[in-house]
Amino acid sequence: MTQEEVARHEAGHVAACLTLKIPVTMARIEWGPYGLTGGRTRSPDLFDGLDRDHARKVCRMLMAGWIMEPRELSAYPPGADSDQLDERWLSSLVRYLKLDEPAYYGLRSEAFTLTTEDEFVNTFETTVGIFERMPVIDEAGIRLAQRVGGVR
Repeated sequence: MTQEEVARHEAGHVAACLTLKIPVTMARIEWGPYGLTGGRTRSPDLFDGLDRDHARKVCRMLMAGWIMEPRELSAYPPGADSDQLDERWLSSLVRYLKLDEPAYYGLRSEAFTLTTEDEFVNTFETTVGIFERMPVIDEAGIRLAQRVGGVR
């Protein structure tokens, strides 16, 4: 994975959070002693008070990272034993929602639709632009992406 792919992946999460009204406070590209290790987007209390509607939003937010990277989305069912945290969370949510294969692919379609909305695209492009200048986007950077993206 490249730094650009990680930036696009995390920017997809940020844009989805802002568009879907999921609180987000930080996004970063992570480096370890041997180089690039991945990225993280922080959404506080993501699973608190989880209901079906919120679980579906979180699924679309998780999928948006892969879509914008771009990388192939998980086939049904997503892997509970995956080395990718996003996929493990997605797997748990799919089980919680009791999604069968057609419902899962319908949710994937909703995630693709989300990534074509103007607010999402504008917020995504702004977030990628911020990542080009710095590896960590704090709350002020998140608000900038929100404002430029036109997300209210």
